[in-house]
Amino acid sequence: MTAIAGIYHRTGQPADSQTVAPMMHALREYGRDGSRVWSESSIVLGQHSLHVTPQSLHEVLPLHNTKSQCCIVADVRLDNRDDLCEILSVDASDRADMPDSELILRAYEKWGVDCPDHLLGDFAFAIWDGRKQHLFCARDIMGVRPFFYHQDARQFTFASYILGVRAAGVSDELDLELLSASLRATSNYSHGERTLFAGIRKLQRAHSMVVTADGIKTWAYWDPDKLPDMTMASDEAYAEHLADLLQQSVEARMRSAFPVGAHLSGGLDSSAIT
Repeated sequence: MTAIAGIYHRTGQPADSQTVAPMMHALREYGRDGSRVWSESSIVLGQHSLHVTPQSLHEVLPLHNTKSQCCIVADVRLDNRDDLCEILSVDASDRADMPDSELILRAYEKWGVDCPDHLLGDFAFAIWDGRKQHLFCARDIMGVRPFFYHQDARQFTFASYILGVRAAGVSDELDLELLSASLRATSNYSHGERTLFAGIRKLQRAHSMVVTADGIKTWAYWDPDKLPDMTMASDEAYAEHLADLLQQSVEARMRSAFPVGAHLSGGLDSSAIT
């Protein structure tokens, strides 16, 4: 996976590439395919890239659209590219090579903060909107791609991994209550937002966030309990639909710039996928 990072000075203090340099250094192992930093006024965004899909070979992040005044960093793999290209009216000649991150940026330019409703896949991204002067962040519904952050009265700091946030000078004070609960739990213990570091939070799966000079607003954009019931005529119909969904899922994950392998453990799930 790639790694993203950024700092937003909520007080309006100017930001430059040196502001995020310690974070980028801490995340350097993720930059096999290049690293770049973009800054404007009080925001600085950084990206370490690792190419996986054919489209990512053409990806240059951070990506800044001067017309919309939006800039994106993203750790992303979209599975509904064809649908998005159609809805967003992407030229046929551009569809084969357009990176997933650019599709997300176009989705944001069309739907604003509602764009995650239209995305299917694994992603964690941040978009700076220069016109609205806010930072919009979102994470996929399964929480496959990580996103950690710290906020105080002066700035908002985020990164794909905790070590990146800590590199920005965030205190390493432990959340002893959470640590105690984790050690006492008989099974895996988790909390939606908290981490083992008191000053570092994680954006929950299926959540979006808007950060402004005035504060942070976070909300869930997807909830499995609110999905409509599915009723079919027979057990065979359910089985056929499940097989169709499995086929679509595996085909989507075959999109790769490199040879694809499958882990075969002997169980029913890995055997079906293989």
